Amino acid sequence: MKKLFTILIAVLSFTSLQKIYAQDVITLGVSDSIGSTLKNYAGSSSNVTIVIPTGYTCPEFAGGKKLDLTALSAGITDITIKGDGASQVILNTKQIEFPTRVINSLTMKNLKLSGLDELANPVGSNYTTMMGNYIVNSTTAINVTNLSFIDCSIANYRGVIRLQSSTPTLSNISFDNCVIRNIGYGTGGYCLINPIAGSTIKTVSVKNCTIYSFFSNFLPLSNVATTVTSVIIDKCTFDQMMLGGTGKYLVDFGSTAVTTSSLSISVTNSLFGRVAITNKGIRAGATGNTAVTNYNNNYATTDWVLSSNVFTVNAYSGTVSNLFTTPTTVDLTNYSATVGNYSILDKSFVGLGAAGATTAVNIPFVSATITFNGREITLSEVSNLNVFSVTGELLKSAEKTNCMSVTDLPKGLYIVKTG
Repeated sequence: MKKLFTILIAVLSFTSLQKIYAQDVITLGVSDSIGSTLKNYAGSSSNVTIVIPTGYTCPEFAGGKKLDLTALSAGITDITIKGDGASQVILNTKQIEFPTRVINSLTMKNLKLSGLDELANPVGSNYTTMMGNYIVNSTTAINVTNLSFIDCSIANYRGVIRLQSSTPTLSNISFDNCVIRNIGYGTGGYCLINPIAGSTIKTVSVKNCTIYSFFSNFLPLSNVATTVTSVIIDKCTFDQMMLGGTGKYLVDFGSTAVTTSSLSISVTNSLFGRVAITNKGIRAGATGNTAVTNYNNNYATTDWVLSSNVFTVNAYSGTVSNLFTTPTTVDLTNYSATVGNYSILDKSFVGLGAAGATTAVNIPFVSATITFNGREITLSEVSNLNVFSVTGELLKSAEKTNCMSVTDLPKGLYIVKTG
C-alpha cells in the first residue's frame, strides 16, 4: 500500500502541470534531475518553478554530484525550487553551480536542505562528508540578483553560502521562516555567508529564523563592507553560536575597511542564548564609519556573554533552559547537535509573542513507512499525518501520531502525506 500511495501522489502531481501567470510549473518524478530538467526546458517562460515530490531520491547528491545549473536553458532568468506539499521535502545538495550569465532570482522553498543524507550518514560519525558541502560555493563566476530561502530547514554544511570565485555577485540574500543549524564544524568551517574580497553583496535579510549550533562567525562581511547597504535580523532566535574559538563575531564589517556611507544594520525582536566565551557581538566597521544601527526589543539569557562589541538587549534573568522548551545539546568532539525545540517554555517571559522566531521546532529528517490494513493507516515513525481527497481537500489530520482510523471515509483513492 505504501507503493500505491507513492504512485498516486506522483500521478496527481504530474497532471497538475500548467502555466500560472506566465510561470511554468514542472513537477518532477522522484528520481528526475533538477539540472537536466532546467537544461532541457523548451517552454517560453523566463520564470520556472520546479516542484520536488515527497520521496525525492536527490539524484544530484549521490556519487559526488552537484546541482548543476551551468547549462540552464537560455531563456530562464527566475527559478523556484520547492517542496510539493504542506510538509518540507528533503533535498540533499552538495553545491549549486550557476551559469556565468545573470540570473535574476533563485528561490528555495519548503525544503529540508542538508549537506548529508541524514538517514545514511549520521553527522557524528561522518562529519568529514559534510565538510566539503555548501548550498552555494562559487568556484566559478556567478551573478545572481536575488537568492531566497523560504520555509526551509538548513542543516549540516561546512558553510551555507561561500563566495570564492573571481568577483562573484550575489546582490540580495534573504532567509525567511527557516531553521538553520549545525553549520561550519571542524577545521576550516565557514559561516552563513562567507564572501572573499571582490565579492558584491548589497542586502542581507534574516527574518523569523531559528539559528543554532554555529561553529564559526555568523555574518563576517568585512570583505563586502563597501558594497553592503543593509543587514536586517528580525524575530530570530539564536543559541550555541561561535563555538569554534575566540574572537568571532555575530556580525562583522571589519576594523579597517571603509563601509558604505548608507550602511544600515538592524537587529530587532530577537532572542539570544548561549555563545562561546570571549566571542563578540556586532562590529559595524572601522572607527568613524557612519553605519546607522537599530537595536530594539531584543532579549538575551544569562548564557549570552560577549567580550566586546555588545549591542542593546534586554536581560532575561534565566538560562536557555529556563526560557526554551528543549535547547540543543552540542557535541564538539563529534561535530553533532541534537534537534532543538525553541518554543518558549517560560510563559511569564515579557517578550512572549513579540520577540523570537515562530520557527521554533525543527522536525528531524525522517522517512516514515506507510501501511494500510483496510481500516487504519499506520506509520513506522511518529509524525504528522494528513489525508487528502484527489482534488486536494484535506479530509483528516493528526499531529504526532503513528496510527489513524479511516473507517469513516468512503471507499476511494486518497493522498496520504506525513511530516
